[in-house]
Amino acid sequence: MELWGLAVHPSQREFVTVGDDRTLRVWSMDEKRMVQLRALPARARACAYSPDAELLAIGFGGDNGLRQRKKPGSKSSQAASREGAFAVFQARDLDADKVVFEDRPGKEWISDIKFSPCGKIVALGSHDNSIYMYSVTSGTPAAADFKKRKPFSKHGSYITHFDFSDDSSYIQSNCGAYEYLFCETASSNQVGRASSLRDVRWATWTFCASSSRTVLASGDDSGNVKFFRYPCIPKGSKFIACRGHSSHVANVRFSFDDKYLISVGGNDRSIFQWKLA
Repeated sequence: MELWGLAVHPSQREFVTVGDDRTLRVWSMDEKRMVQLRALPARARACAYSPDAELLAIGFGGDNGLRQRKKPGSKSSQAASREGAFAVFQARDLDADKVVFEDRPGKEWISDIKFSPCGKIVALGSHDNSIYMYSVTSGTPAAADFKKRKPFSKHGSYITHFDFSDDSSYIQSNCGAYEYLFCETASSNQVGRASSLRDVRWATWTFCASSSRTVLASGDDSGNVKFFRYPCIPKGSKFIACRGHSSHVANVRFSFDDKYLISVGGNDRSIFQWKLA
């Protein structure tokens, strides 16, 4: 059982986590405590806020290395049926039973999920090698409408990460085979010439950078959280290493105002809040 999923609120000192314990938890950075909890139907390892923070998207599934036969109707069988699925909730009302939208586009678990900067697209990276996209019709959060679009399926291995461009027109993505590909969000077609996108500005670059673009953060398999100066180009660049986790660091994210960094541990299932001084 591990903890991977982490997303920070775009305008408040809050963050959300999802894990193999089948819970979605909202935490306050100022109060240093959990403020909301919602049970999930299956384990989850990816989560994301919409740009206006009205919606929360959760990607279900996770490979724990076990391959065992599951009895039909059992809890494990029901959870397995959600591998490759996702759900969208109202961020302000997680206690309600209502689900804004849910679907199961993927054949294997969801490893990354993001809303586009414009908020009109939600994309999911799956371990079945595809990126699935949905159009999001604006309106009240409870009445948001989602329409499935053509998937991007050019990768030769499972999706590890992807990013939207600033104008939401393109996605850059990476996979387990170390392929670095680009696609148009309007058509889901691959952009063959990477040089044609050299002037495109990206909303994120997968790595964890402060919003001020002065500090980079990373987590490693030895439990270290490392801080680098931005940009960090030369090999062997100096860094500050902070130790706390007892095993691999699964995710790190800066708060919207760069005051804190949140890190989550995979096997130790712990959350650390680091203050930037």
